Amino acid sequence: MRINGGPYDERDLPLQPPLARLMRLPHEQELDAFLGVIEDDPAATGLHAWPYVYELDDSVEPAVYRCKPR
Repeated sequence: MRINGGPYDERDLPLQPPLARLMRLPHEQELDAFLGVIEDDPAATGLHAWPYVYELDDSVEPAVYRCKPR
């Protein structure tokens, strides 16, 4: 799944298929922990403490997650 904006801009993370409208991502050094969580639970959307909020934009093809400003 392609990510737009924020610290993960233009990254393609293994989030297939998109299951959530909103997703929280951690600081980049904690990304491996997040990917381990979604491997065990594909519906996980991230911990509340993780700072970056992304919203699914499925109006484009392929769908992307876009960073939501705080």
